[in-house]
Amino acid sequence: FPSHDSRANQEKALMYEAIVAEGDKLNREKSKLKAENAGINMSPENQKRISDIDKRLVLLEARLNELIR
Repeated sequence: FPSHDSRANQEKALMYEAIVAEGDKLNREKSKLKAENAGINMSPENQKRISDIDKRLVLLEARLNELIR
């Protein structure tokens, strides 16, 4: 049987991958918004979307830091 530690590490690895994948998705979304608005004043709506993405990225980073402690 796999030890409890290896199962816990496996779960951590899966959570880590999920968080990194979510971060990648958010960064792509943010890049797309910025590219669509390049060279023009960004609408308040898109500024808010980017701000929301940044907040989510900060939360994901905190969760990663918790995992790798």
